[in-house]
Amino acid sequence: MDFPESTLQNTTSTRAYSKLWWLIPIVVLTVFLRGQNLSEVGYLFDESFSLQMVQFPFQEMMERIPEDTGPPMFYIILKAWIGLFGNSLFSTRMLSVALGTITVLGVYFLAYEAYRKRGDASSEKQARFIAITAALLAALCPLHITWSQRIRMYSLGTTLAVLSSLFLFRALKRPERSARDWGLFTLTGILLIYTHYFGLFTLTVEFGFALGYLLLNSTEKKWTHRLNHIWPLVLSAFAIWFVWSPWIPQFLYQRSHVNQTFWSSPLTWDRFGSQIALLFDLNLWLSNSPQKGLLAAEICFVFLVILVMGRRPADIYIALAASVPILIVVIISKISRSVFAYRYLQFAHIFMLIAIAVLLSRLPVKPLRLSMTVLVISGMGFLAWKHYEVRQKHAVLPGMETAIARFEQSRGADEKLICCNPMLFTSADAYSRNRHTIFVDGSPDRYPFFQGTAVIRENEYLAPAEYLGENSNAFWTLDAQRWFNGTWEVHVPTGWRKAGEMHFPEFYADLILRLYVREDKPQAQQTPLLQ
Repeated sequence: MDFPESTLQNTTSTRAYSKLWWLIPIVVLTVFLRGQNLSEVGYLFDESFSLQMVQFPFQEMMERIPEDTGPPMFYIILKAWIGLFGNSLFSTRMLSVALGTITVLGVYFLAYEAYRKRGDASSEKQARFIAITAALLAALCPLHITWSQRIRMYSLGTTLAVLSSLFLFRALKRPERSARDWGLFTLTGILLIYTHYFGLFTLTVEFGFALGYLLLNSTEKKWTHRLNHIWPLVLSAFAIWFVWSPWIPQFLYQRSHVNQTFWSSPLTWDRFGSQIALLFDLNLWLSNSPQKGLLAAEICFVFLVILVMGRRPADIYIALAASVPILIVVIISKISRSVFAYRYLQFAHIFMLIAIAVLLSRLPVKPLRLSMTVLVISGMGFLAWKHYEVRQKHAVLPGMETAIARFEQSRGADEKLICCNPMLFTSADAYSRNRHTIFVDGSPDRYPFFQGTAVIRENEYLAPAEYLGENSNAFWTLDAQRWFNGTWEVHVPTGWRKAGEMHFPEFYADLILRLYVREDKPQAQQTPLLQ
């Protein structure tokens, strides 16, 4: 009996969806690891900077964003998210958790789409093995867990890098119905470069690969006929350029700003090695040394060379997506301002995890293939456990939240808190219930823009000497030790003495809350000392 073609397609689709049950435990694991201690671990400066930025009205926010170093998409999405779910520590970090979970799902579908051949049962089985292994590695990877727990754009950027690659492969492999996939690829590409400028490097790989695929994988003998196949790619490139072009002046302004005043360590072999070690979370297992990072880079290079030798289109793409963005960053860092930082490289790192899964799937003997896969996943699980232990330690620290609570509990009616630095101010203000009592020491011209000045209002700068009149009897300072390898303190004017201090350890610094009173103030009238 002959079945209608639509019935056969529905049967095939049903069988394909029946294999997706593997994703249930993977998603559960992903959410569990990324949802750990969302409310207990304190804000990092970059997170509180994001929260400060979205507190401004939309138009003012868009005017302030160019004064920082990145594009606006994450802030727009975060502002909408807060409007729906509130601005608590848990709800704001859940945005990144959700994006991290989508990334893991995207890795599964990208690997499966890239490596399966329709109608080939053996190919589909291998593609599913690659997809499950890659998704597990992404779910367990401490790098992606970390940035799925922070209120920053990196989780969104990684998600878009994976999704744009997925839609690109669908468009290339299904030309008969590719209009929707080209449209989705174009949309995710636009969102990617409006999320982080390093997305430009991923797009470079995507368009370069797609051009080669459309020209070399065509059955047409004449090159003029082959060129007809690249029109969807040309239209996509034009659409991305057209939508991004209004932001180009702001991009050039930020680039000039960074080149002139941004501080960064020059790219040396030691810098390269130490950042690669952090990229692969070797610090959770071994001491962080450049030599270990350089060894990891050499191993990755060998892996990618072996992968390219497979000569499949997906092999070439994964190898390019994992390596070319890093190579571009190295070149830029050598000829201009160094921008080589491990957190920027995770858009490429996610493809390295897929490459590892592919190489594992090609081990010739099944027992060896399974045992090595279990070993690699177990190793990543070990790193995830070490990350869990570190985060548990961070969660029990009193930190900024306790320091601000103590200040607001103990302060007098007119007493202010002066923070030693704009970066510390953003986190202090994020925990404050009364933002009109916390200020930054000094004036805006004292601080470089990369310390968060873009989100601080003019009236939030205040030096103690500027307001301590005859009626002021006490003020507070928030200083920091063990912060960026130094000690940061408020400039206290003469005529004041320290009446008490308390230390509040945070995972990135030792915070110090200090109370100052007038030297000539009678002891009986002094504000109570910190207890």
